Amino acid sequence: MTREQCPICGHASDILGEKVSQFLNRSFQLRRCSSCLYAFIGDPCLDYARLYDEAYYRGQGADPMVDYVAELEAATTIRDYEWRGFLNIVSHVAAPIAGKKWLDFACGNGGLVRAGRSRGLDVVGFEEGWIADHARAAGIPILTRDELNGQAGQFDVITAIEVIEHVAEPLEVFRLIRRLLKPGGIFYAMTNSAVPFRDSMLTWRYVRPEIHIGFFEPENLALALRATGFDVKWPGFLEPYADVIRFRVLKNIGAKAPAAWHSLVPWSVLAPIVDQRYGVSSLPTGVAT
Repeated sequence: MTREQCPICGHASDILGEKVSQFLNRSFQLRRCSSCLYAFIGDPCLDYARLYDEAYYRGQGADPMVDYVAELEAATTIRDYEWRGFLNIVSHVAAPIAGKKWLDFACGNGGLVRAGRSRGLDVVGFEEGWIADHARAAGIPILTRDELNGQAGQFDVITAIEVIEHVAEPLEVFRLIRRLLKPGGIFYAMTNSAVPFRDSMLTWRYVRPEIHIGFFEPENLALALRATGFDVKWPGFLEPYADVIRFRVLKNIGAKAPAAWHSLVPWSVLAPIVDQRYGVSSLPTGVAT
C-alpha cells in the first residue's frame, strides 16, 4: 500500500520518482509533501526483522557503510570523534548536564551511552534491534520496550542520533519521546538535512529506500516538534560540530580507526564550510512543554 498523504502535516504529496533497492531487488516510490516539503518513501518496507537483522549490524545488509559489531568490539574507531562531538553539543544545549537523566533513543550498539558514562554522565539507551543483546553483554545499560514504558516523565534529555530517517510515522515516535521527557526536557535529534538535495533527491546517496524512509528539512522538523508537544530552539553551529563533521568526512573516505594524520587537518576551519554546504547544524532542538 502506498501512502500519498504527508506523515508530518497530512497534505497531499507529489511523486519525485522511483528509487531502486539493490538489497531488496525492488523499486520504491519517493514522494515529497506539496506543503511542508517533507520527503518520504511512499511504499516503505516495514519488515523490520528482515531489514535490521544480524547482517545489517555487521555491515552486510542494506547499509554497507556501517558495522556496529566491529565498532562495539574495537578499542577505538573514528566513531569516537562523533560521540565526543555529540556529548559536547548536548552538554551545551542542555546545560548544565551534570546530574541529568539522559536516554539515547534507538541507540544501536550503545556507543554514545558508553561514551557518556565514561564521563560520569547518567546515560542509558533504548534499542530493539539485533545488536541490543550484544551491547548489553558488553555491559552497556540498554532498556527493553517494557522497561521504557515505565519511564514516562523521567528523562531530562533524549537524543536520537541518525534515527528519525528510519521511521515511517515520525509523529508517533516524537509523542513517545515527549511522554518520556520531563517538562522542560530536551529532545536532540540528528539526521541529514534534505535542503541541499531538494533538486537531486533521487541521486542523493543518503536515500537508501529500504531503511532511510523519511527526509527532514529544518522547518518541517520544527513543524513536527511543535505538533507533538515541543517548543523549538535553534542552537545553530557550535564548535563541537567539528568533531561530528570530522567523523562524517572520514567515514565517507573509508577510514575506520583514528590516525595521526587526522589531527593535521584544520577541522575547525573546514567544519563551518562543510556545515554551510550541508546544514549539519541547521536542525532544531525540541523543548518539552
